[in-house]
Amino acid sequence: MRKIFILFLIASLFTACNNNKTNKKVITVSIAPQKFFVEQIADTIFDIQTLIPVGAAPATYEPTAKQLINLNNSIAYFRIGHIGFEQAWMSKIKDNNPQLNIIDCSKETNLIYAKAHRHGDHVHLEGVDPHIWLSPKSVRKQAEIILNSLINISPENSKLFNANFNKFLSKIDSVDTYITNATEKIKGTKFIIFHPALTYFARDYNLVQVPMEMDGKTPSPVYIKEIIDLAKQNDIHTVFIQKEFDSNNAQLIAKEINGKVIQIEPLMENWIKNITEITDQIVTSTKNK
Repeated sequence: MRKIFILFLIASLFTACNNNKTNKKVITVSIAPQKFFVEQIADTIFDIQTLIPVGAAPATYEPTAKQLINLNNSIAYFRIGHIGFEQAWMSKIKDNNPQLNIIDCSKETNLIYAKAHRHGDHVHLEGVDPHIWLSPKSVRKQAEIILNSLINISPENSKLFNANFNKFLSKIDSVDTYITNATEKIKGTKFIIFHPALTYFARDYNLVQVPMEMDGKTPSPVYIKEIIDLAKQNDIHTVFIQKEFDSNNAQLIAKEINGKVIQIEPLMENWIKNITEITDQIVTSTKNK
């Protein structure tokens, strides 16, 4: 807590002294794919800053003093919605800068919840899966939120924003069509992944994600054996893992199933290139059974 207070104190002290060399207003986003989304619509109107760098763990990342300075200088902050970083820092960010315009990009998404608990006559849902940027269908909804927010921030540029938004929707639809066609013949196929980052992707394209990590916990020996058995029963020879995670358990499973580990980067900024490559890797791993 003391470290957090010091970071915010440093940010507050230097905010007034910080001059934006580009003379552009700053917008902050949580992750690199969001930077891509906002820039597709806003073009070069704003200076887009990202809080969580590619390769860092979104669940545990702590921002630097410089990042907090940029956040304090921002006219808006687009949060992705439910990643661990935001859950840990959001109240502190609001307290430190109560005037900051915070936009939740997940509010129109059909969210996936990890657990459901019944309380009397209603069901309480908890544990939202945060990876909404890895589904073109949910990115479409995020783009709408970004468009409306940008128009509110800078109405004089609404014509540009709307034109860019329509172009971006065409790109999203093209990606959606590509993935739909590419996965058409592998519907219902299971794939193994260390961290369950492709939950929305799997739902939207009728695939079955088998995660090694559950609720952020390292898989137990018993669960690893279950995955190995499942892989053998389903003729699976590929284990996907994200760049920021330890690959030891993934390598262990790959060895037992005579397979290989493929690294993916869900936080890569170039969203179109990344989601297309992930699709190709899943389809190829299925064809190579």
